[in-house]
Amino acid sequence: MSRANVTIWTPTFVSLTCIGFLTALSFSMLIPTLPRIALDELQAKPNQLGWILGLFTASVLLSRVWIDRFTRSFGSGKLLAASTAMLVAVMASYFFVTNVGLLYLVRVAHGICFGLITTSTAAMSIGLVSKERRGKAIGYYGMAQASSMAAGPVAGEALMSHSPNFLFFSLLAFVSLSWFLAVFAYKRYPRHRRTNNVAIGKSRWFERKVIPAAAQMLFLATVFGCVLSYLSVYAEMKGLGEWTGAYFLCYALSLFFIRPLSGRWADSPWVSHSVWGGLASMALSLSFLVMETDVAGFLLSGMFLGIGFGICQTALQAISLRDVQADRYTAATGTFYLSLDLGFSLGAILFGGLTATFPIPILFQWLFLAIGISGGLLMFSQRAGRRRRARPLPYEDV
Repeated sequence: MSRANVTIWTPTFVSLTCIGFLTALSFSMLIPTLPRIALDELQAKPNQLGWILGLFTASVLLSRVWIDRFTRSFGSGKLLAASTAMLVAVMASYFFVTNVGLLYLVRVAHGICFGLITTSTAAMSIGLVSKERRGKAIGYYGMAQASSMAAGPVAGEALMSHSPNFLFFSLLAFVSLSWFLAVFAYKRYPRHRRTNNVAIGKSRWFERKVIPAAAQMLFLATVFGCVLSYLSVYAEMKGLGEWTGAYFLCYALSLFFIRPLSGRWADSPWVSHSVWGGLASMALSLSFLVMETDVAGFLLSGMFLGIGFGICQTALQAISLRDVQADRYTAATGTFYLSLDLGFSLGAILFGGLTATFPIPILFQWLFLAIGISGGLLMFSQRAGRRRRARPLPYEDV
């Protein structure tokens, strides 16, 4: 049986997907609960709450940049096992946080572990499957991530209703399970030789072949981050505040169901066409959002946002890995995820700064420009690809 026909559902792939799910779950459960803990238990000031997420995000970005060098020095499996063990220690340290300064330090360590684990598991799961089934692996892995981000805040609130310590005990149990799974995956994952004799350069920190797809994803993540960050405020302005939770539910469900389908489309020769479909869906989502719409249109906006973003992320990640060598999967995945993090964070920050000058409905209309830029970059990449294929070149095994 050829490798292309072998199922992706091997024990190692399932373990890596579960590790990614549990790691993302441990992050998303703290999104709604940690600010309240900081205010009530640590007497934090409201203007200090932004640093709780800001420091976490900055450390995630830092880990994305460094991960390829760590992988080349220690190997993917060993790095994953060590990172999950560090996450267990970090999660246990939340019990001993007594002031805001210590909380900041813990959040930095948490962000580093989160970045290392999520990038490693994504790259390792992709490396386990053939090129013909890579999109399917990305789709199912993304479905697990989407599930954790949808269920995490709800689960966090439910556990927090008992006590903060009960919440942290539950999180510690989840990340401890992820460490056991990481050890299992490490024992089964192919070993790589240590490669410290790599010249330091830009190509070691980033994978240049990923940049075209990552640039497209950067603008789409900007749209995604702005909408999710300011949706509740905008909904209150429109008199739809009570439907905000339903909006996010429609978004999460559509994202969950579109991931496996988008993975199948990403494995087809028409993967670029699926990106156009995703762009159209995101534009339709914005159209429903900025129009004078009723509840049905508001919820349809959430549904089309999940469909469009799910299709685009899966397809663009598959496109980004098309010409990347196997030993650069970690760097490629880190570069792609870096564009996601930057787009989401910087978009929300810039959007927030502009709200002092422009009304939110006008700013939402400006987001069409980001979708148009992403579409323009996709068109340019398609034309460049056609010219490259038409040029007579010696055979290269990629």
